[in-house]
Amino acid sequence: MATCCLICDSTTVVSKETTTTLVVLIGTLESFLLGVTEVQVSSQESEQQSHLAQVLARIRKGVLCATSGYRAALAFAQDVQKYQFSHYDYLCLRCGAKFDQSACTEASSPTIISASDAQPSARPAPQPSADPQDPTVSTTD
Repeated sequence: MATCCLICDSTTVVSKETTTTLVVLIGTLESFLLGVTEVQVSSQESEQQSHLAQVLARIRKGVLCATSGYRAALAFAQDVQKYQFSHYDYLCLRCGAKFDQSACTEASSPTIISASDAQPSARPAPQPSADPQDPTVSTTD
């Protein structure tokens, strides 16, 4: 079941763990792609290597960059947790509301009060005052 926002009832709500996973994945993937696409200096050696050897060398470079990129992405993910989520578990991407898991469970299973348990909410009507200065009280002579 998808978590809905408590404020705007939107389903675009992400958890702290999901956001951490996405940030680390995107950061690591970006580092890998930057490592793979780095322009190699043309030399006699690279021209003599086969295409397979060149591809494997680029993949190796991408993996090395991804390893260092993982550390940077993990540090960035911790900043996202600290500054975007603070001590909350969920963040609504539509309205920006932050809330905890306990608020989600309370909202999804509301307490039902039966009619016999309900307290009467009607108050007795106010009694007119007998003050002769009060203009709201009409007197008959």
